[in-house]
Amino acid sequence: IAAYAASIGASLVVVGPNGDHAVRDMLIGSTAQRLQRALRVPLLIARNRLVRAYRRVLVTTDFSRASAEAARTAATLFPRAELHFVHACNVWFATRASRAGPGRAEIAAHRKQILLDAESDLDDFIRTLGLQGAAASALVKEGDPAARIVEAASEVRASIVTFGTKGKSRIEARLIGSVSGELLRQTRYDVLLTKPPVGKT
Repeated sequence: IAAYAASIGASLVVVGPNGDHAVRDMLIGSTAQRLQRALRVPLLIARNRLVRAYRRVLVTTDFSRASAEAARTAATLFPRAELHFVHACNVWFATRASRAGPGRAEIAAHRKQILLDAESDLDDFIRTLGLQGAAASALVKEGDPAARIVEAASEVRASIVTFGTKGKSRIEARLIGSVSGELLRQTRYDVLLTKPPVGKT
């Protein structure tokens, strides 16, 4: 598939269902992982029958170049859609430390500052990309990235979720397995996977 896409100069590869579990198995299994690694263009996993243009796109970001590329790609492919941005930060150390008792107020203040900084970083991320006009919402969620992204997708009633692979945070390692797998198991969301241009990470 990757070789053929390259030979015809494809700018997007779309895979769709062929049976009840085909796309799910493809994404979670080794075949999909090899395809995603081999492709130099975005991969769209069409989980649902499309009856209208995508109206709400959830753009996940860890502020890396990869997630910036995902945002730009989403804006290009779906120019009339609302873009909803989400950043998930796992402040696990604050929760663990707070159980010790002493310093609880300081820990709570530190946790609050982390979340405020993340909100500021998300605003800067959107502004730097020039996507303020397309951004319908910007969400910062605390907790496990996989769970919070699924939660955000439900909240904004996303019709597609986009991820930038080769990011610089832990979300990269969990992307294809837990996050995308969980989305497809719910059978509700299409998924767009993108990569930064060759030579960028």
